[in-house]
Amino acid sequence: MSKTAHTHHRKLVTDGLLEFKGDQEVLAEALYDNFSAFNANYQAAMVDFFRLSDAPLSDKLITLLKQGTKDKDVLCAVLRYYEKHPVHAYKETILSYLTQTFDENWECVSTAAAVLSQYPGEDTLQALEVALSSQYWYVRLNAARSIAELGVSEDCVMDILDGQDAYAKEQLVYQMASTRERLVQNG
Repeated sequence: MSKTAHTHHRKLVTDGLLEFKGDQEVLAEALYDNFSAFNANYQAAMVDFFRLSDAPLSDKLITLLKQGTKDKDVLCAVLRYYEKHPVHAYKETILSYLTQTFDENWECVSTAAAVLSQYPGEDTLQALEVALSSQYWYVRLNAARSIAELGVSEDCVMDILDGQDAYAKEQLVYQMASTRERLVQNG
């Protein structure tokens, strides 16, 4: 697929892979073994397939985050894999994407903020509090969502709300209300 000038939409590739009737774990391993032979569009689609098919590749995909793969779509796809399949030993690597400055790759920062909802801890909370002041709306949104989903104490929320940052207050209040509403609706 990568050797031709034709590129298929990422979602179509992922959906096609998910339709595979054989052993999806074997397919996932084969795709990973040949990962570098594909362009970034197909790599991102494959990582989406790994995530959605529950392929047990967490020990292999972390190398893409640690090496800092250049394509932001691939990086974001790998980060999302670790949201669905948390590995707490990799928390520091995921945190590093939230705490680095990626002006041209704010999407990776935003995705890391969302993924960290699965990685509780004081270091996570501190990094998410800082992210609430990001210049990027989606980073603030995902940081607020993660804080709300982590179920932080009211004292912690009050400390954030007592701060000077209007953006942080706005996002956190909204996300806390949304989280409460979802919990009530879901029983």
